[in-house]
Amino acid sequence: MQPEQHSDIIKHMAKLTDNIQVPMARASILWLIGEYCEHVPKIAPDVLRKMAKTFTNEEDIVKLQIINLAAKLYLTNSKQTKLLTQYVLNLAKYDQNYDIRDRARFIRQLIVPTDKSGALSKYAKKLFLALKPAPILESPFKDRDHFQLGSLSHLLNAKAGGYQVLPDWPEAAPDPSVRNVEVKESVPEWTKCSSREKRKEKKADKPFYSDSEGESGPTESADSVSDTASGSESGSGSEESGSGSESEESNEESESASEEEEKKKKKKNVEKIKARKPVPESESEQSSGEDEKKR
Repeated sequence: MQPEQHSDIIKHMAKLTDNIQVPMARASILWLIGEYCEHVPKIAPDVLRKMAKTFTNEEDIVKLQIINLAAKLYLTNSKQTKLLTQYVLNLAKYDQNYDIRDRARFIRQLIVPTDKSGALSKYAKKLFLALKPAPILESPFKDRDHFQLGSLSHLLNAKAGGYQVLPDWPEAAPDPSVRNVEVKESVPEWTKCSSREKRKEKKADKPFYSDSEGESGPTESADSVSDTASGSESGSGSEESGSGSESEESNEESESASEEEEKKKKKKNVEKIKARKPVPESESEQSSGEDEKKR
């Protein structure tokens, strides 16, 4: 971040301290202002003044950042913030949290010059306002490549108990016959036959031609074969439509229909046989023959 170019952002963040109530967010804003307090010399002392008023009501993490802000402003702009810094350090001296009390005592001996102050007080500005390198972001999955994917060790990024390391790739290819595994397919044994199979067995028992058609003899020609074929197709269509339903009523209707069709076939065959017999000449033909003889 370049504070010289982003001073407007720091000013805007300083204004948000009045509205933001989340402790972590307030502490982050105070750290940002204290880190770049030299670039906002008019805003940083005013922010410290507001924070000194609400010091006793702030969370511990916010109190620590207020103390750090006071120390940095004391080192950069001691004329405006000397009294404010002493006021904040006195409040922190009697705080309930011992971390805040220790921090206040340490900073007082470090930034406020006294006869008992040691050699570190000379380097206080370098300690608080030192240049900090930019953070380096690393992926949390960086060191997980050597663990097996999906294992507990891969999830925890640490070797768990019982974890077995994956073996290295073999230099020579293994025998491919090792991978050939015989799989036995289990065929289910059905104890109950379906209704459709039962109907097929009944149809197989019945002869394709009836007895009357067999007695009619070889006089029947290709016409009777075509008729029987068309009748069988219609009968098979009705039987297939009836096979879809499993109720007894549909079975009875299909049987009655097949009987009626067989009767019709028999009648047609009888009519064809009668039609093939010689028919005597009619009387009109005889009379026409007599007239011709007279002429």
